[in-house]
Amino acid sequence: MRPDDLFDRAAAGLQRRLPAVTPADLDAPTPCAGWNVRDLLAHLAEESCWAAGVLVGDAPEVVTARCDGDLIADQPVAALDRLTAAARTVARDPSRDTVSFGERTMATGDYLTELFADYLV
Repeated sequence: MRPDDLFDRAAAGLQRRLPAVTPADLDAPTPCAGWNVRDLLAHLAEESCWAAGVLVGDAPEVVTARCDGDLIADQPVAALDRLTAAARTVARDPSRDTVSFGERTMATGDYLTELFADYLV
């Protein structure tokens, strides 16, 4: 299976499960030591925001400015769903063979494989 398909499947799985997350769940711990559900949602929101930018070739400083701060605010489920949908859209047809994170560049397929692992966990 191609990396974009792997990422899409994992992201779609996340989006199917998001509606089950309630405000009462946000402070619940996760298997990741020191992280609660809100921390996990915020992390995935930041990953999605970055993916939507770097996969279309936005400069790292542009992506950093757009993805800095609290991306999920008081609507964590809706915000993550929106950001994940944007990342899935560009991941289906990335405009670049490589993605750049400033001094680090990697193959788009490798990046999508990393995202797949993040979403799968």
